[in-house]
Amino acid sequence: RDVQCDWSSDVCSSDLFGLFLIIYNLLYYFKKDMQKTRQIDVLTELPNRASMSLTFDGLMYEKTSVSLVLINLDNFKSVNETHGRKAGDIVLRQIASMLQLELRDQDVLGRWGGEEFLLLLPNTGPHEAVDVAETVRNRLANMTITTGSMSIQMTASFGVSFTAIPRAINEVIAAADDALFAAKREGRDRKSTRLNSSH
Repeated sequence: RDVQCDWSSDVCSSDLFGLFLIIYNLLYYFKKDMQKTRQIDVLTELPNRASMSLTFDGLMYEKTSVSLVLINLDNFKSVNETHGRKAGDIVLRQIASMLQLELRDQDVLGRWGGEEFLLLLPNTGPHEAVDVAETVRNRLANMTITTGSMSIQMTASFGVSFTAIPRAINEVIAAADDALFAAKREGRDRKSTRLNSSH
């Protein structure tokens, strides 16, 4: 038997409004979950480039000084070529896990792309950031990565930059990228710093 609804009825209106709220909340949380998924790198489960850019923009909005450390794995291409892409994925996941263990509460780590990671260090000056980079560099150089029956040793080069005033992330990344290039040119497995003019 069909139930007829009297549209002038307060009871019917209340039921419809309740149903609307349920549907609205479901759609809201579904959209929120989808946005969160789009901001996570699937392989490493770290924030991706888009998420890191938003985090940096938030720090700039709050006028927070921040050091930025760009981490590039040395000779990573040879890992894929020698041991296969699956081994390369394992290397990235294990290094991501190690890097997370080195973080302080306020630090933010993400995958910037390929074999590059990005570390944001809020309220941290460039000298302290260099110390953080050196700690991570040493930890990675002494880390043995296991991929099934194989053991792989990896190193990374680090580019450090810093800003005490609001800037676009591309500007601060460019300085870190210049520093990273210098570290690669000087022999890899080392760190280098480039500061923006007037910081």
